[in-house]
Amino acid sequence: MIEGVRLYQHIRKELDKAGIIKRAWFTTFNLNVSFFEQWILPAITRMDFAPAKTLRDFEDMNDALAGTDEILGIEVRIFYDFRALEKGSDLKRTSIQLHPVDMNSFQISGNRNYFKGGVFHPKVALFQNDKDDFYLLVSSANITQGGWARNRECFFFSKVEGKNNARQIGNFFDAITQPFDFHKDNDALFSLTKGKGWGDDPSWAFKSSLTHFFDEDLKGCIEMSREKHLTIWSPYWSMDLQKLLIQFKELGLKHIRLLPARSFKSRKIPIPTQTYNACKEEFDWVSFEEERWLRDEMPFVHAKIWMLDNTLCIGSWNMTRSGCNIQNSKKRSEDFGNNLEAGVFNSLSQSEYHDILSVSGFKKIGTVGHLTEDEIEEEKAGILEPFDYPFEITADWKAGMFQLTYPDIKKIPSEYLKAVVNLPGDMKVPIVNFEKPVRFLTYGSSLRNNRYFSVILGDKTIFQGYINEINVEDRPSNEFLSETELLMAWIDGQPEERTDLIVKRIDEEDNENVIAEKTPEANFFSIKPWFSNLHGFARIRANLREAASLRRVEDRKQGLIRTGRIRVGSLAELSSKLSRRKEQYLALPEPEKVSPIFLWFMIEEANHCIKVYNKLLSDDSLFEERMNPIDNLDITEYLSSKHQVVYKLNQIREYLELAKSTIQRGV
Repeated sequence: MIEGVRLYQHIRKELDKAGIIKRAWFTTFNLNVSFFEQWILPAITRMDFAPAKTLRDFEDMNDALAGTDEILGIEVRIFYDFRALEKGSDLKRTSIQLHPVDMNSFQISGNRNYFKGGVFHPKVALFQNDKDDFYLLVSSANITQGGWARNRECFFFSKVEGKNNARQIGNFFDAITQPFDFHKDNDALFSLTKGKGWGDDPSWAFKSSLTHFFDEDLKGCIEMSREKHLTIWSPYWSMDLQKLLIQFKELGLKHIRLLPARSFKSRKIPIPTQTYNACKEEFDWVSFEEERWLRDEMPFVHAKIWMLDNTLCIGSWNMTRSGCNIQNSKKRSEDFGNNLEAGVFNSLSQSEYHDILSVSGFKKIGTVGHLTEDEIEEEKAGILEPFDYPFEITADWKAGMFQLTYPDIKKIPSEYLKAVVNLPGDMKVPIVNFEKPVRFLTYGSSLRNNRYFSVILGDKTIFQGYINEINVEDRPSNEFLSETELLMAWIDGQPEERTDLIVKRIDEEDNENVIAEKTPEANFFSIKPWFSNLHGFARIRANLREAASLRRVEDRKQGLIRTGRIRVGSLAELSSKLSRRKEQYLALPEPEKVSPIFLWFMIEEANHCIKVYNKLLSDDSLFEERMNPIDNLDITEYLSSKHQVVYKLNQIREYLELAKSTIQRGV
């Protein structure tokens, strides 16, 4: 068992041994995305920092996830119970893929109700390195700060060996990934379920609720045991513990040692007094014990361990009916309310078994407080959101589109078809509109800083989650310090080559720890490089027309879109900078405001470029992409009040229209 941040430290050491990771899939019950990105993701991406603190740290990990032409990207996915996402005020800052799991999508032995009412509870991670070796992590820890940085947990890490283990792990992930679009023809699943060369079976075996019955596997181990004594560590216990203990005794056990974890807050054990006393009085083959701890050392033990003298079971199995998949029904086909659990059965030698007994120093529990049934239920309250149905939204950076990637819109229950999806940038999209992909409104600028979405039906939130991202290599991760430097870089026609002016695309307002170059503010309204800026605008328009002249349709499309929103110095980046500059100007106190004419001309020139871009796209009916112009400043009042000569408003408007038309007729 590993305590505190030592769990992270041990996993980091194991991953370093595994080499360069190209794929990492995690399963968890509840999920804290911020914790995963700060602590676990740096280990996977082999960063030299942990935790990640600044937005620059997160952007470095985004680059590692995306990869380059020379460096392989990393596929990171997390599968979690769709009701157990810890939202709070946390932001998702990277392009890791999150997949909400619905227990109603599973069945066993033809029983579609087997998992109904249960939770998605496995804590498993699968890693694949650049040599196509697979490694398995099985743990009792959820992907939360408590699981990895506070509780006492258990974990198992090993290279995947043996055909049977490979098949079982492959079948486990095959069932979980079935509803999602990346499942088809997945090379990892193929290697695990059909690949060869796995070698001999090792001393451990992977088990999951999808292919195994926990009590039957345990019974097989009990039959081979000398002592037939079972020790159970568990933080949660059945409300009808007496009956469940009898069912385990009937597997052939002579003695059961129970080690109930003390509540993190109250230090009481989560077994009501009446149940506890009844078990002690009625069963001489049951003992309640604890490890020897100094009082101020006693941690919250979240580990789930089942130990015989020949077997150590590590995983997510709690001593509850749903956790063990043992119900009162006589037939498996009648069962319901089971959790999806997973873990490993690891062979123990007699010396290893006695070493664990010696280190643990078990002793009978003395006087102890007990949680009541109401208090136990209260501790569970709030873990699961009252959601009935999961949704998954994916942003495609190459297409500039949002897609509903789960479920198939044709399979959404009719009562949800009136729901509205709230997306970054204050986008509100009726869910029925996702029959087709929905275009980014702000070319993804809002998405870079906020990946949260919610599904609203009437005045009720029926789901909330984080947006996934694909084609992240087309995600604009770099930018110029200012619009002036952007336009200056365009003068030579290749803005990417001006690396001296390019920085990571980071909004320092989102993170107080970020240390980033700030966009020059003070000089913008006083220094007006008219000629170089106008030259830059002309070069952008020339580049757009050059792309539109390419012979192949796909080349034309990619050339236009690349300049429009993908490349560093894109038209979308310029539009975003000028929109922000306008907001800065409007926010200035009146005494500090200087002439807005230069800014007005900049926005008009940018809108001319946008008009050219939209026109060239519309010339080819296959291109549906469009960019919205920037709302310009109203400078009529300034021109009429700031000059000694008083102009009539109609004269000013005529002048402005002349200026606009002159710009539009420009190159």
